[in-house]
Amino acid sequence: MLDPLTGLYNMRSFFRALESEMHRTRRSRVPTSLIMLDLDHFKQINDTYGHIAGDYVLKSVADTLRNGVRAGDLPCRYGGEEFAVVLPGTSLSQAVGVAKRLKEAIEKLKCFYAGKEIPVTASFGVATYRGTTPPEVTPFVDRADKCLMEAKQNGRNRIVWEAEEPKIEVSPQEKELLKIFANS
Repeated sequence: MLDPLTGLYNMRSFFRALESEMHRTRRSRVPTSLIMLDLDHFKQINDTYGHIAGDYVLKSVADTLRNGVRAGDLPCRYGGEEFAVVLPGTSLSQAVGVAKRLKEAIEKLKCFYAGKEIPVTASFGVATYRGTTPPEVTPFVDRADKCLMEAKQNGRNRIVWEAEEPKIEVSPQEKELLKIFANS
């Protein structure tokens, strides 16, 4: 199902597609990445220029996403001024590269309404599912959303991604054992 304003897939389609890709990743161990993005100060755009201008900005960003990803990628309108992009077969570093290109393209958007240019920026969160755990959609989306929230809290118009590998606390005794095993 498509979002009527932007023509992108809607949230329901997003969750179905993401779940399907996560199951494929679980079988193949080929990663699936997720970009969540939120337009910065969108309420201010609506308040300053009006909702028609806000809708124009949403459509322009949707076009930018649609044209800025591969044919097999899935840009979606997640809700309000938030979007998501499912990137099948994409590592974390590749997904961060896609997010950087999208961020730059959004910054370069020329959105004019009533003779005034509307500046547009977005904050991004990026996460990757590698298939090493059961495919649970909500925790995966939450990971990308947590990165997005961090980007917004740290100044907006930036990209935050999760650590490549989870960090594990190791006690001094465990470090010694690891050294012994590594040297044997």
